[in-house]
Amino acid sequence: MIRSIFCGLMLSITAALVACDSVDVDVAPEPEYDIVIEPSEKAVNATINEFAVKVVANHTWRVHNDVEWITITPKDSLYNESKVLHFRVNENVSREPRTGSVDFYCDTKRISFTVTQDGFDPYIDISEEELLFGYREAEKQIRITSNCGWYARAESGWIAISPSTGLIGNFDMVVNVATNDKESTRESSITVWNDTYEISRQITITQNGAPEVNEKDYVDEYGINHGPGVVIRGLSWAAVNCGYHAEHYPYGKMYQWGRAAGLGYVGDEAASEPEPNIAEMWQGENGSEAKDTFYCSSGDSRYSYDWIKEGDNAFWNLGTDENPIKNCTYDPCPDGWRVPTAFEFRSLVEFTQYGWETSDGLYGCTFTDINGSEGNSLFLPAGGRLNISDGRGYDRTLNGYYWTSTTDVGSASYLYFYSDNCTINSQGSRAGGCLLRCVKE
Repeated sequence: MIRSIFCGLMLSITAALVACDSVDVDVAPEPEYDIVIEPSEKAVNATINEFAVKVVANHTWRVHNDVEWITITPKDSLYNESKVLHFRVNENVSREPRTGSVDFYCDTKRISFTVTQDGFDPYIDISEEELLFGYREAEKQIRITSNCGWYARAESGWIAISPSTGLIGNFDMVVNVATNDKESTRESSITVWNDTYEISRQITITQNGAPEVNEKDYVDEYGINHGPGVVIRGLSWAAVNCGYHAEHYPYGKMYQWGRAAGLGYVGDEAASEPEPNIAEMWQGENGSEAKDTFYCSSGDSRYSYDWIKEGDNAFWNLGTDENPIKNCTYDPCPDGWRVPTAFEFRSLVEFTQYGWETSDGLYGCTFTDINGSEGNSLFLPAGGRLNISDGRGYDRTLNGYYWTSTTDVGSASYLYFYSDNCTINSQGSRAGGCLLRCVKE
């Protein structure tokens, strides 16, 4: 009896176990984590670059960045779901391109973001590879443009440059040459370089030799010999105006009274002439002012409406009107020639037949000797004048204004002509820019 009960119990347990085996049990699936990078990669140039990367994720994620030249902000240990990151790529100062990878992790998933940066392409450009100078002391400018630092040196002592070093951008280098006293042409160079990138540029400097001059020849600042001049009543007048250049200064340069440096004409009629800079009255010493600058008049100057505070009546004449002595320091005329006096201009007017005409396309007045010089003629172009207050040009082709070395009660005398009228005016404001015609000493 007991045995029957035990066997029945065992059968019931077995049946129950078999029944449990056949029941389905629900098991939770593994979560699917994902992360997407937009853009998936980035290519940039050699300069500093900043850009945004959008990260879309459905779970917390992190960034691993071992690239020293890439910075990522915000910089968190863990990020929550989607976010925009800001990348900064430093400048690549090497010629070689470079590549860096940043890894993004979302659980076990990894995505790499690649940044490719170009190599640096350094350059130094110069506006002129050759400069030609006349034999006299002179200066010119060269534009240097670069995307890297540079040094410069003159290869000969007769050349001076400023500045001699520069960084990124545009620089105007001033090149000065000393007077060449020898008859032979000389040549040298300026080197502009960067050692790091092994860049070197050469500027060839050529300067004409001093011409062989006889005692009556007029040799201008460019080294051109214009001959012995035109003799009228025993006085030799130069064949061209002081500062004359056929292309750039067909009328000659404009001079403020007592200055050695000539200026261009500021006006539409002479676009080929370099326009001078404009500044207030000069308060330093004569000769130390900027050569290419017009200095406006001022009532504070020693002489009325002068360009310099402490003017001097002897800037162009160390002697008298009757016995002129050239002041070689400030007189712009070449060696052996000087600025004429008012008396000498008055003699030109009184002892010639003068009249309005054109010569080589320029309007002006011709003075023809009527006594003793076999009809010699001198043509003075009507080059106008520079205004004393702002340096602007006026009256070109209409009137002629020519300085003399003669002074009068704080002003200076000048020759003035228009049409067939010609006179000597003694009340010229010294800040005004006038033309010059030199005479033989």
